[in-house]
Amino acid sequence: MKISSFRKLAFVTTVATYLLIFIGGVVRVTGAGLACPDWPTCFGGWLPPLSVADIPAGYDTANFSTMLVLLEFLNRAFTAIVAVLIVITAVFGIHGLKNASRVIMALLGSLFLYGAQVWLSGEIIRTELNPFLVTLHFLISLVVGSILTFVTVRAYYMENPSEEGQSAY
Repeated sequence: MKISSFRKLAFVTTVATYLLIFIGGVVRVTGAGLACPDWPTCFGGWLPPLSVADIPAGYDTANFSTMLVLLEFLNRAFTAIVAVLIVITAVFGIHGLKNASRVIMALLGSLFLYGAQVWLSGEIIRTELNPFLVTLHFLISLVVGSILTFVTVRAYYMENPSEEGQSAY
């Protein structure tokens, strides 16, 4: 993969990661975090129920809201999309940037931390939104976003090495 293609992929992955952080914030402020009461499924299925009648027996339906369920499902679906983007970016970066050890280490770090995020998501549901875990989840998401921003900037300077020396910083 050419460095310009990698840079574009890294940029898309970074933007998608920050969009996911935004979606997660919307989930948090709307109270949709437990709209799907289990993990990784939603009411025991891979697709969310759209009405109380669609919920399997054994689940509490007292606070069911189609809008909140769909918002939480969007968060989970976008999490999967970002996971695929991070894996693809890491694979292409690791295989294509053999002499860029800082970028490779950053990509490996983003893979590890994102995996931790996915696991932590399940723990947050299991503990019914433990405040410490929710805060840790948010902080790790910012670190992943920052790492991917670093990768994107480094890829830009790898593509345009003469511009790095002209930077005021």
